[in-house]
Amino acid sequence: MAAGQNTDYTWLDHNRRQVKLPAPTYIDYVMTWLQNVLDDEAVFPTKAGQEFPPTFPSTTKHMYRQMLRVFAHIYHAHYRDILHLRSEPHFNSLFAHFLAFGKEYELLDVKDIKGMPNAPVGVGELWEKWREMGILEA
Repeated sequence: MAAGQNTDYTWLDHNRRQVKLPAPTYIDYVMTWLQNVLDDEAVFPTKAGQEFPPTFPSTTKHMYRQMLRVFAHIYHAHYRDILHLRSEPHFNSLFAHFLAFGKEYELLDVKDIKGMPNAPVGVGELWEKWREMGILEA
């Protein structure tokens, strides 16, 4: 799945091999995986008194990174559609809340948001712009 000219995301298959997938398939895999993790009592216990596993922080960070990749793809490949549907303010608001929540609970690393140093402008530029505007805290 692509999220820019030099940004491709691959999926790890059951043998831990990286597989290139078209965006709809990659996103379907991400959403299915997320739902399976959310439904897993060993990861997200729902009964009172149950402990969260020691891997909970790393699992939730991985989940958040996967969702960020979906956002990155949508912004890169479907931004004109968002504009055409006059949904940009709504989508930007959703994404700003996603970033703010991720920052508040330390679910995103700066490198996840800004990308690699040589990466084309993308999500990181929005992050910086919204920080300057006061939408996101520094």
